[in-house]
Amino acid sequence: MRLLYQMSVTGDWSREAKVAFLAESEEDRPKSFGLTGKVDEPYFDRMMDTIFDKLSEIDKAVEGASDNWKIGRIAKVDLAIIRLAVGEMLFEPNIPTAVSINEAVSLAKLYGSDKSYEFVNGVLGRVERNRATDAFADAGGDGDS
Repeated sequence: MRLLYQMSVTGDWSREAKVAFLAESEEDRPKSFGLTGKVDEPYFDRMMDTIFDKLSEIDKAVEGASDNWKIGRIAKVDLAIIRLAVGEMLFEPNIPTAVSINEAVSLAKLYGSDKSYEFVNGVLGRVERNRATDAFADAGGDGDS
């Protein structure tokens, strides 16, 4: 989440930024909010590669779930949290959706504004409902049952 935020702020979406982020020593990483500074590198690499490769698809899902909110209007911290959660929801089948949403809400409570967690929860809930509706339609459901 922190790297996604950093990339949004700096505009540097290069893979080199990911490498530089990982190269930071554990001592340089913030210890606030109980963070250990350790990075689960296999997960980190997988998710960052997914987000790099699928960012437009992730952002399309976010915009489709955030009423009248274009990507550029969403607070950068909230957007970083949402992008990470949506990446998990869409492309990490081994992570239950509820876990992704709960973790995102927790991050929003720690890093976002007073109401960020509500916004994040609402957007992610709509992403999940949209996914379920799309899956139903793809399976041949017509809604006339």
